Amino acid sequence: MHFKLQSFRPCRALNPYIHCYVSMSENQEPWNQLLIPSSIQNLGFIFDGHMTSSLDTDNVVSRSFVVGQQEHPQLASFGKDLDIITVFFKPSGMHRLFGIAMNLFTERAIDFELVCSTHDKYRVQQILESRTIIQRIATIESYLLERLSHKISYHAQQIEYASRIIIERNGNIPIKRLAEDLNMSRRNLERKFTEHVGIAPKSFSGISRIRKILEMIEHKSNITWKEISNYFEFTDHAHFIHEFKKFTGKTPVEYHKSASEFEHFVYTT
Repeated sequence: MHFKLQSFRPCRALNPYIHCYVSMSENQEPWNQLLIPSSIQNLGFIFDGHMTSSLDTDNVVSRSFVVGQQEHPQLASFGKDLDIITVFFKPSGMHRLFGIAMNLFTERAIDFELVCSTHDKYRVQQILESRTIIQRIATIESYLLERLSHKISYHAQQIEYASRIIIERNGNIPIKRLAEDLNMSRRNLERKFTEHVGIAPKSFSGISRIRKILEMIEHKSNITWKEISNYFEFTDHAHFIHEFKKFTGKTPVEYHKSASEFEHFVYTT
């Protein structure tokens, strides 16, 4: 591996909102990576070097940036000497901390300083001036702890529950039934889910199922594609291949042969 990847868990208070922090450093040469949609939004800080992304209209990613939910694979290019820390949020975590409608960021990478307050810009500068990884994580956590609210709205509770159930059931729950469980109309669930998470629950279900498959591939090297297809309740093997390629850009066999160190890291973190 020609780069260094490290993951860090959030403090207890931020655990309901954040999956982890990921640091990439010591990048010895430029490289490209196809980013597969996941159930996670990102807030990133670039301390040195640069990266480009097909999600960003200007192509070059800003020093602080927000990446919303993806529904399709996107290409990212990581430059030499890139030094970056990314906050991986849980599905509705960013909306709960920042109150931003996440559908504004779907399939986009946006300069965070264009959408944040003057105080937030000051805190971003503090983060970017931090020297070590430990100092950077501590400064990021200090900033995010300021965003905590002890009150969680009723709709936020509903969407947090909905996203958790979808993930726990590997994306195999009818949206109509989920809406009934929440005592919501399907239309209202879809509207609120899209606002809080960035995409509709049906699309989120498909992405969650593929992410679970990629995690299973990493942890169970001897499992067959047929066993995976049956476990995740695809109607048949052709349906499994179609859905897999839709979200990864590759067939299962092609993915298995070409999976990068970056992907191995992401799906075991």
